[in-house]
Amino acid sequence: MARPTPVFYIFHGEDEFGIAETLADFKRRLGPPEIVDLNTTVLEGKGLTLAGIRQTCDSVPFLSDKRLVIIHGMLTQPREKSGASPAMVNALSDYLAHLPDSARLVFVENTALPAAHPVIQLAKQSGRGFVKQFDVPKAESLPSWITQRARKHSSEIEPGAARHLADLISGDLRLLDQEIVKLAVHTNGERPISIADVDALVPYAQTAIIFDLVDALGRRDGKTAARALRSLLGGSESPLGILGMIVRQFRLLLQLKDMT
Repeated sequence: MARPTPVFYIFHGEDEFGIAETLADFKRRLGPPEIVDLNTTVLEGKGLTLAGIRQTCDSVPFLSDKRLVIIHGMLTQPREKSGASPAMVNALSDYLAHLPDSARLVFVENTALPAAHPVIQLAKQSGRGFVKQFDVPKAESLPSWITQRARKHSSEIEPGAARHLADLISGDLRLLDQEIVKLAVHTNGERPISIADVDALVPYAQTAIIFDLVDALGRRDGKTAARALRSLLGGSESPLGILGMIVRQFRLLLQLKDMT
């Protein structure tokens, strides 16, 4: 027997970028953007009543067979001020069991919910719900995530370049993806993204290279300094611009020395 199409969804976890991307893809699959927008309602869970949810979800769609309702922060634990009370969650579970087929109700939670949450249990047992947890990649798995994102953007990236990019931008997946797109456009699928590409195009890399250059100059390490300088020049930095950055870093170091 075929599994019924879910009418309510739970997207939960700390990977807000992954949730937002999945939600955008979900909306695209519902139909033309102009029609979907007319039939989309976004609500905040704080202070939201079951009557309000019911009124919105039970409304007949306009020029469409589906109405999308997105609720943020409704299912968090009762100890959270924005979360629903146990009584509210139980009443909500009863309503979800009878949600109209014309509704597509999506709960978005920016923290991971426990597996024992009543609404998650209902989704798994009834077949009318769908649950997906979005976890932020850990540091050791971030290079693999970068490789996958590069392939999503029709590009390849060298393992060393993926690790280098992960070291430069580790806490913001949205920003990281934007830099991957920039690198993919630069290489145009003609070759894998290299460490040199990252150093040339990612602004955070330029700052890191300046630090390396200043540190090498301070240690009188000519080989490392020359390599850093070549990397900066290859990234279209002008010689005067590089000199200005070096002077600025030494000035900051002298200021720190005076403060100690």
